[in-house]
Amino acid sequence: MTGIRPLLDPAKCVLLDFEGPVGRLFTAMDATRVTSRLCELLQACGESQLVGPQLRAGRDPLAVLRTVAEQDGHRGLTAYLDRRLTEEELGAVRRARPTPYADPLIRTLVGGGRRVAVTSEHSVAAVRGYLALRGLERPLGGRIYARPGEGSRWNGYPEALRAALESCACAPEEALWIGETPAVLAAARAAGVPFLGYARDEAHQAPLADRGSVVTRSLEEVLRVASVPRFD
Repeated sequence: MTGIRPLLDPAKCVLLDFEGPVGRLFTAMDATRVTSRLCELLQACGESQLVGPQLRAGRDPLAVLRTVAEQDGHRGLTAYLDRRLTEEELGAVRRARPTPYADPLIRTLVGGGRRVAVTSEHSVAAVRGYLALRGLERPLGGRIYARPGEGSRWNGYPEALRAALESCACAPEEALWIGETPAVLAAARAAGVPFLGYARDEAHQAPLADRGSVVTRSLEEVLRVASVPRFD
């Protein structure tokens, strides 16, 4: 926990990326199925060439949507895939698995006077639905910054981060972002936001640790630090 305290103690606001630090929307099997379904939709539209074989064989539906959205001239197709993915995400909300200690961590951070926000590449409707089921939407005060849906122009994590910081009235150096992926780490560093990696296993830990990030394997460690009263 020695590496966590210097990151958390000065933080006036804490941002949690949904996938990993808060919960898991899709099981591995569901993620594979949804990825396959999006690729089937692309094929039905005659646009299967937009994604390569590695994506088609993977289990990251968000990567499929990102890949199509990044290519010019496919805004209508992007909106269509976005709607279908949102439907799948909403259907998965009640089956989503909470990350151990995530709920009490959010409540403890808020109770201790910190502002907390959730970021995500999942649809804002799905993230909000999950947080409402867990009784966390009210403690967060509506600070949920995720994919707007309907193919709306959205700049991913940089935009979510900017909106979260603005809502928390927090400068980048006054925040802490907890995330699971190198993409979140890269966005944090680009914006000058301190970052704490969360990794449920060694496979997720290595990409963050190799990039010099402090990494925790359990949010219980963060909760212990957050539970100590601050005297500013």
